[in-house]
Parts: sequence; structure tokens; C-alpha cells
Amino acid sequence: MAGTSGRSIISISLFLLLCALHGGPASAADSAITVNVSGLKSSKGTVKIALFVSPSGFPFDTSMAVRTLSVPIENCTAKAVITGVPYGTYAICLFHDEDNTGRLQRSLFGKPREGVGVSNNPVMKKRAPSYQEAQFAVDSEKMTMDIQVVYF
Repeated sequence: MAGTSGRSIISISLFLLLCALHGGPASAADSAITVNVSGLKSSKGTVKIALFVSPSGFPFDTSMAVRTLSVPIENCTAKAVITGVPYGTYAICLFHDEDNTGRLQRSLFGKPREGVGVSNNPVMKKRAPSYQEAQFAVDSEKMTMDIQVVYF
């Protein structure tokens, strides 16, 4: 490289090495979503949370979620922080895993036997909410989503 100093090559090489080790330059387009869960009827079990980036699998096929986590319950409430979420559109579904099976218990007719909740808290009566009803924009470094659990 004619005209390129040794110092410049070392600086560029060091920058590329640091980017490779850390997955690239720090992105200002990542968010932390704080999820506050209320309406739990007991502190027994855990709350299972799934973050979806598309309607595929929403609301209960967590294998299609981009993130899943389990959080403890204290005084009939739970709180989770989902970090490193790229800006975009998402929806959250969660359930009160009272028996710690990791699976939502349902009746013979498919009705949830454990408490459920989704982002935006749409009314849930005769059907599960759609992704469109639950979707929200992640467009800031920090945001909060309050989700109310309902039991049927």
C-alpha cells in the first residue's frame, strides 16, 4: 500500500480485530425492553416470556420466538429486562407457569388453564390475540412494556 503509514495499518488492523471480537461496532440501534408483569394470582412458579419478530408462531409457539426467558415471581408480580433487542417491530406473549412444566397447560378445548398476557393488553375473549394487536415498535434505547395477566 503505497503512501500508507505503518501506524495507519496497525490502527485499522486493531479496529478490525476489536470489531471481530465484539460482533462489530457498538450499535446505537439496540434496545433494552423492561417487561413489568402484573395480575398474577400467586407467586407460585415462574413467568415464561417470548419475544416475537413476526406473526409466525405467535402467540404460543415459542420455538418461533427470537428470545425466550423465564423470570421469578415476587409478591404476585414479575419483571424482566430483555437486552440487545435491535430496533424494529415485535410482540410479546407470556404465561404464568404455575406448575413449572415449561409448557402452557390447556383444557381439552384449548383454553389456557394458566394465566396469559400479551403486549398492548388486547381484550382476550374467544380467541388468542393476533400479532398485529400485540405488536409494538422498538425505537429507543430503553422502553417499558406493562403486561396484565388474565385467567380464563
